[in-house]
Amino acid sequence: MADLATTDLFDAAEQWWGAEHTDRKAGVVVAIRAMIAGFRRHRYLLLALSEVSAYDREVGAYWRARVATFADMVRARLDSDRTAGRVSPDLDPPATALVLTSMVERTIAVAFSANTGISDQELAEALGRAIWLIVYGDAPQGE
Repeated sequence: MADLATTDLFDAAEQWWGAEHTDRKAGVVVAIRAMIAGFRRHRYLLLALSEVSAYDREVGAYWRARVATFADMVRARLDSDRTAGRVSPDLDPPATALVLTSMVERTIAVAFSANTGISDQELAEALGRAIWLIVYGDAPQGE
């Protein structure tokens, strides 16, 4: 069950990180919206997985490995974009991948753990904007 839930959660984001980012913010918002929809479909399992991972070794190892696989993919993309001059040379790929992964994971979990009054679309727009600005906000001109 956890494999199905995490596939639904990460699939769209993995596709976006693997694609060209010529559409500016729109593509990342679509990917985040799909992540949110995947989280919504499996919210009880994913919330339990996140909580139990804090105190159960096997569950924790599974969840951390799944998130680490995603973070490694983000880091590799950031490395590639930095080498190609598409992002700031000051961007630190490992640290930025950790920040982005943690930000998205925690934000979505909090949004589904409490009634925030924020719609899925509003959440996708805010996360998409934050991701875009973190990655490309200080990119060299012309990118």
